[in-house]
Amino acid sequence: MVTKTIPDVIDVYPLVMKLGVLIALLVHLVIFVTFTNHVPVLYEPQKEFIPEAVNIDVAITAEVPPPPKIERPAVPVEVSNDEAIDEDVTIMSTEFDFFAPPPPPPPPGGNEEPPPVEDEIFVAFDSPPQPVRLVKPEYPEIARKSGLEGMVLLEVVVEKDGTVSDAKVLRSLQPGPGGCDEAAIAAALKSVFTPAKQRDKPVRVKITLPFRFTLNE
Repeated sequence: MVTKTIPDVIDVYPLVMKLGVLIALLVHLVIFVTFTNHVPVLYEPQKEFIPEAVNIDVAITAEVPPPPKIERPAVPVEVSNDEAIDEDVTIMSTEFDFFAPPPPPPPPGGNEEPPPVEDEIFVAFDSPPQPVRLVKPEYPEIARKSGLEGMVLLEVVVEKDGTVSDAKVLRSLQPGPGGCDEAAIAAALKSVFTPAKQRDKPVRVKITLPFRFTLNE
């Protein structure tokens, strides 16, 4: 039979206490060293990023118009020696004298009146033309049947001899062929006047001439 030796508790107790104290000291030493070397980091709020303004120079380019077209000179055409050349052709000089005196100015006209034009039509005159024979127009049958009445106003040209050379309608009553306008123009061209006078000389003038169309006459 084998007998096991059990150590006495009293003999082991001091050793256990020393070992526990040693372990506690080591733990405290590790904790102290760890927290001593730790540097706390302070919290700093994040700054708002504001982009810096940058001045950018923009180059403004002016639109340049296209260059003008340059016409190509005409290609000279060779002249055959067989063709006859006129030796009497006079070639004008192309030299200019820039220091030559300018040509004399035209003589002043003064207050002289221009010569009168033979066919000039006067608007203002000393004595107006007077009717010598005023032809009455024929009443158109169409206007008579339709009961049309009214006035045709003409502008006529009275010549120096008193005849009427032209007539134009200013106020129409019945235009077209066979109408009152045509009848009034035909009557005006057959009428005769005394010529109008300007400074005691007969002149051509324009006057207005009315023609009335009335059924009761």
